[in-house]
Formats: sequence, C-alpha cells, structure tokens
Amino acid sequence: MKGRVIAEVSIVPVGTKEPGLSQYVAACLDVLAQNKDISYRLTPMGTVLEGPVDLVLDAIAKMHEVPFGMGVKRVVTTIK
Repeated sequence: MKGRVIAEVSIVPVGTKEPGLSQYVAACLDVLAQNKDISYRLTPMGTVLEGPVDLVLDAIAKMHEVPFGMGVKRVVTTIK
C-alpha cells in the first residue's frame, strides 16, 4: 500500500483578462473528478485533497497546467 497524504492546494492564474476565476476553478476540479482514488473538498482558500501521495501530486501537476491551456501566461500554485 502506498502512503496517503492530505494536502491543500491553491492554484491562482495571474494576469487574466477578467477578475472572475470560476472558469479556472471549475476546469481544475474536472481533473479531480476524473480520479476516483482522490477525495477532495473545495474551501474558500483552496482545495483539500486526500489520497495516495503519487496520485495527489500527479493531480496537482495536472491542475497546475490547466490555466496555461486556457491561455494564462503565469500560474502560482501553493501546496501545504
């Protein structure tokens, strides 16, 4: 059995054309919805993930790439 982890992640697109970020949040959550081995909870300041450490870190890496795919030039990702 691989180790499990609880992590909080915050992904912030920088320099978007509009002040609202809900489209980026929804697209990042789509990444999590595809992985049934990770449970998650959206909070006001980020998303709490729980699951096998390798899957959680892989999901965070994929979530980090989402805003770039939507045309954002810079993304700040914080993991606790």
